[in-house]
Amino acid sequence: MKVNDLWNTLKSAVTDSMKEACGTKKQGGPTRKLTAWWNEEIKEVIQTKKKLFKKWVKSKSEEDYIQYRLARRDAKRKTRLSKEASWKKYGEDLSAMCKTSTRDFYKSVKAMRVRDNPFDPTSVVNNPKGQPLYEDDLIRGRWEEYFYDLLNPAGILDTGEGFDSSQPDHQEPNILESEVRWAVKDSPKDKAAGDDGITTRAALACREIGIQWLTLMFQRAWGERKVPDDWQRVIVVPIWKCKGSKKDCSTYRGISLLSHVGKMFAKILERRIRAKTEHLLSNSQFGFRKGRGCADAIFALRQLCGKTIEYNNELHLIFVDLEKAFDRVDRNKLWKVLECYGIHGQLLDSVRAIYKNSQSAVRTASGLTNWFPVTSGVRQGCVLSPLLFIIYMDRITQAANPDPECLNELLFADDQALFSPDKDTLQEHINQLNRQCEAHGMRINIKKTEAITISRNETTTAFNIEGNALLNATEFKYLGSFFTKDGRIDREIEVRCQKANSISYQLAPLLKHESIPHRHKSKAYKLHLPDHFNLPVSNLAPYPRTQKQASHMRNAMSQKDSNKTRRDKIRNEVIRAQVVATPVLQHV
Repeated sequence: MKVNDLWNTLKSAVTDSMKEACGTKKQGGPTRKLTAWWNEEIKEVIQTKKKLFKKWVKSKSEEDYIQYRLARRDAKRKTRLSKEASWKKYGEDLSAMCKTSTRDFYKSVKAMRVRDNPFDPTSVVNNPKGQPLYEDDLIRGRWEEYFYDLLNPAGILDTGEGFDSSQPDHQEPNILESEVRWAVKDSPKDKAAGDDGITTRAALACREIGIQWLTLMFQRAWGERKVPDDWQRVIVVPIWKCKGSKKDCSTYRGISLLSHVGKMFAKILERRIRAKTEHLLSNSQFGFRKGRGCADAIFALRQLCGKTIEYNNELHLIFVDLEKAFDRVDRNKLWKVLECYGIHGQLLDSVRAIYKNSQSAVRTASGLTNWFPVTSGVRQGCVLSPLLFIIYMDRITQAANPDPECLNELLFADDQALFSPDKDTLQEHINQLNRQCEAHGMRINIKKTEAITISRNETTTAFNIEGNALLNATEFKYLGSFFTKDGRIDREIEVRCQKANSISYQLAPLLKHESIPHRHKSKAYKLHLPDHFNLPVSNLAPYPRTQKQASHMRNAMSQKDSNKTRRDKIRNEVIRAQVVATPVLQHV
């Protein structure tokens, strides 16, 4: 039995069992927001008040006016009581969700903070000329055209057939049942299914029989060096970016839905590839690697800037922006790069099989579009893609580095910062990087690539790429953190405080209401604060003024949590004890 036949047998058995045990449910369609405190009683008293008001307007009698005032008073009282009851019920629901389903708790808090619904699709889209389209066929055609152009950048026309391995065939150990068991257990739950409709929870529900079937399936795909067609298909769901017109396709971000079983197979391949390549990757790469993260790259660059100012030196930085980096990866060149890193034979062929006939379709409000080929780039949502991309970028950056023994760059995936105390060395570095990017099918976005000189003096240095001058900026946002010419973090703390203050206002109805327990309020704003406020606290120690600014922001949020103000004249220590919050300086 071939791979596709075996997969279709397994898929039919699982999907039929799911329909029999769980049934089917239709989701989607237009959504209507309901006011929590509105009910039939409130509707009746409001209508009565309006009728009495119209009656008094016509008669102008004192008796009708008294009846109207009594009805208005009754409507206000019942509305107030209904609102209080709805908030009390909301607090009880939060308490229940906090114990039973943390996921639902976070979704409920996020729904209060984010007013616009990015998942509500529009039924009308504009064509490239800005003219609206109303027919379903035209709408599907427009979405297909947009994502085809987006996922297949101009100039990248690889079909996957032009690669010839230069290494001898290498037979590797077969996939073990223990690897399959680990992949199933380690896969994320509660994620949308791909084209096959099988989720991770369905695989877990099959228990030992499911593990045995998946082991047989993976071993067959590994042995034949082919994967089922469903594993190569991607459903793209457009998600609105919450800015711009909903009718414009460019204001949407495509989220890819892949086969969960295919991702389990890719997870096993990723584990084997990482074991062979991790020690070969440069120390300057902080993205998608265990023990490294975004905060480490920010801290390293922040320390460089601080030491430069401390010793009164100059540091030249160029923040490089790559145009559609993940979508412009040349797959034939990627396979050759993987061979250079020791990936060949059966392992390489299995990776190539996933990309051999890559197809995508867009799920819209008007239905699913036609399937179209994707011939370049790494797949969004696939567990293999981050590792493949950083290997590809590592090859480019190591070839472009003028001094490999010196740390002169920081990378988080495609976010790259080049730095050097010598401007000529940095200019040579950016020139070499541009040449290597062009040789590997990548392209530097000159308009978004900016340079900064860190110095105590007002110094600007001119850099260029192929004669095109780079913008000299006074500040730049790198990995979500602001870096300024003076090397200080005042601007960063200011922005973080503004964002934290904005979030506190968005969550104000929840934070101020007495019916919500303090522990849930604390959990709600702690959920959103780390990304917007706590990240740079490791750099606050040398600056007492910024420590004070951050402490003031934390105290203000604690006051809002406890529904207190400065006029109550309660010390911050007492308020923090009530809301179970720690002072910001304890995190430094």
